[in-house]
Amino acid sequence: MSTRRNFIAGSAVASVALTLPAAIAAKAVTDRSAWDIAMRAYKKLKAQEEAFTPEYMRVYEAWKAGRPSMDSIDWSEFRFSDRHHIAFSLDLEEARQQFLDGENKWWFGGSAEAVERMKENNRAAIDSVQDFRDANAKHDRESGMDAMDKRSDELADAISAAVNVLLAMPAPDGPALRWKLDYLAEDGLGAYNDEFAAQTRKDIARILGEAG
Repeated sequence: MSTRRNFIAGSAVASVALTLPAAIAAKAVTDRSAWDIAMRAYKKLKAQEEAFTPEYMRVYEAWKAGRPSMDSIDWSEFRFSDRHHIAFSLDLEEARQQFLDGENKWWFGGSAEAVERMKENNRAAIDSVQDFRDANAKHDRESGMDAMDKRSDELADAISAAVNVLLAMPAPDGPALRWKLDYLAEDGLGAYNDEFAAQTRKDIARILGEAG
């Protein structure tokens, strides 16, 4: 699922939210119909995410249990290396070429037969990495994990867009402002752009000013 944003300046924002006077929370300052429409869209997406999470976790647990093991890789050619990097990120053709370029520079085979054997061993080790990657990709597809990740990303993007709409919109009243402050306190004000922060400051000034 999507990673939670870093908590930045949350405690300061939360303290403001918790001290909003009740009179402010009850005071409407603008027509809130647009806010209500945007909030309903956000809540609908959050409900979809909540319903989707158990299904995602079910597929994830099955995927994890059946995932191909990195033990299938021939590690003899990758001693003292980061195994995760080798298994998933290493440019295999570049690694192969570097090995070939190193003949009689940083490795020596001796006889022609020994050199050929070393080259074959290197080729087999690199092929074992590719075989692992192919098996892993096949498992991702057939287990349904690829589809789950795609759906998870789509939901996360849609929720983020819905939140952005709410944060960019003037808060119509105290409860709407409280929602903004609570949300920013939880997810971190620093995770959002200056436009959202500026709008929230305007909301605070407007609603506090009118309440006074």
